[in-house]
Amino acid sequence: MKERVPIRENLFREYADGTLVLLGAKCVNCGHISFPKREFCTECLCTKQEEIELSRCGTLHTFSILRVGDNHFSAPHPIGMVNLPERVRVTAPLVYQAKEDYAIGQTVEVVPDDLWEEEDKIVTGYRFRVVEDTK
Repeated sequence: MKERVPIRENLFREYADGTLVLLGAKCVNCGHISFPKREFCTECLCTKQEEIELSRCGTLHTFSILRVGDNHFSAPHPIGMVNLPERVRVTAPLVYQAKEDYAIGQTVEVVPDDLWEEEDKIVTGYRFRVVEDTK
């Protein structure tokens, strides 16, 4: 059996019910929120950061569909930039839709996903999927 490993440590938390949340950092000094978590605030340089769970839903800011595969993702491979309510923008793969009817402004939510396999490991991470058609 292959071991499941996260694409990056401390990037997200997956609960037993399958719910996934991205982990950000909130500056104790100025309140600036960042993703992924950083050792210091990029606004005021304070090193005191508090871990927070970011919202699971956001708005699709922009997207692209890559038509050439690589070592980890087969084509077509949609990626998007998602605005979260915490004023954080996340770049991430999107769940593929056969119709490819993505639209700027759509509501999307983060979901867990097995991204790729390597020898004896399954690399886990997340994607955003469309939950509302706003066309």
